[in-house]
Amino acid sequence: MEAREITPDIVVLRSEGERSVLVAGPCSAVAIDLPRLQESARQLAERAARTAPAGLRTAIVTREPEDADLPLEQLAPLAVVRADRRPELNTPWDVVPPELLRVRNVEVRLIREPRTLEVEGGRAFHVAPCTGIPRVLCVHIQPEDVLVVADDLQPFLPPAVQPGCVQEAVRRYEDWQRRAPRVLIPASGVPIAGEVIHDVLEHSIRYLKTLAERMRVQMIQQHYPWEMLVHTIHWSDHWPQERASRAIAERHRENIRAMASDIWLRLNVPDARVPA
Repeated sequence: MEAREITPDIVVLRSEGERSVLVAGPCSAVAIDLPRLQESARQLAERAARTAPAGLRTAIVTREPEDADLPLEQLAPLAVVRADRRPELNTPWDVVPPELLRVRNVEVRLIREPRTLEVEGGRAFHVAPCTGIPRVLCVHIQPEDVLVVADDLQPFLPPAVQPGCVQEAVRRYEDWQRRAPRVLIPASGVPIAGEVIHDVLEHSIRYLKTLAERMRVQMIQQHYPWEMLVHTIHWSDHWPQERASRAIAERHRENIRAMASDIWLRLNVPDARVPA
């Protein structure tokens, strides 16, 4: 896995689109997100063993994979901190992934409300469900002031729109902007620091707000089909990037499709043709 040091004790590990943040302590290490590939998990465990005497003992999962199991066999014994997979159910129980029940020596800690996990060395992990997506966690590491999130935020790319969560994403970004950390580690694993954090969040908020408003007007008031908006709403009208790129154009087209779904979901129109 490719390693990028944030501080002497905090390292971002990236491999094939996956990201793990390894935090070393005087006795044990904490990983924020686990790779799905067995080889990457082995490298994570080896690096944790080199940086902390007891190796990896805690994993905080910000977003659980839907299409694969976590490689817990080679990481146990381990405490897994995770969000509620079915927060819409009003029950004290949760749907636990099968691999967490199958592997021995794996302790599961469920996060439904903001909690602070204190470890040796005076470090604290403030873990909380994300605004609008309670099945996803964000982690604020103190005293280093590093925020680890599951959102796909990048300086040169619009944020990825999730149907049904656009307004919540705006509130989430506004909250992070008001309490900007020293370093922000998004889903890509590429750290964002300093004034760039404010700029990325500001551009993302403006992009989501202006695109949502324009699509609401054209879909609801002017009755334009969303398929036409893919070709008529240009990314440069909403994202402040001077040079065009294929990645921006593709992300923008995907966002228009997702934004259309978000608008129909919020209108709760029974016979609406939601984009597939």
